[in-house]
Amino acid sequence: MTRNLNGLEREKYQMKKLGCNDFEIHHLLPKSLFPKEKWIRSNMVPLSHDVHSTLHKQYSTFELIMDPLTPIIEITESQLKHYNYLEDVAVYKNASK
Repeated sequence: MTRNLNGLEREKYQMKKLGCNDFEIHHLLPKSLFPKEKWIRSNMVPLSHDVHSTLHKQYSTFELIMDPLTPIIEITESQLKHYNYLEDVAVYKNASK
């Protein structure tokens, strides 16, 4: 039986499939400043615990409000490079040509 998943459930499922079981929900607009946006789906992004904690250590709330996605991408890419994941993907793409 195929189950229809909403966006957040689908993303959490994909993260678990990739081996990330310690994910947390990051709010693009901080819930402390925008409490009405807390449960709005477009304001929630599932992140691994490592990415989420690094994000809040390296960037101020103001920086995250002004540009909410770039820091997430930079931290994620940095961690993927650390695990040589991007190199593995490149090798796979070249092998499939």
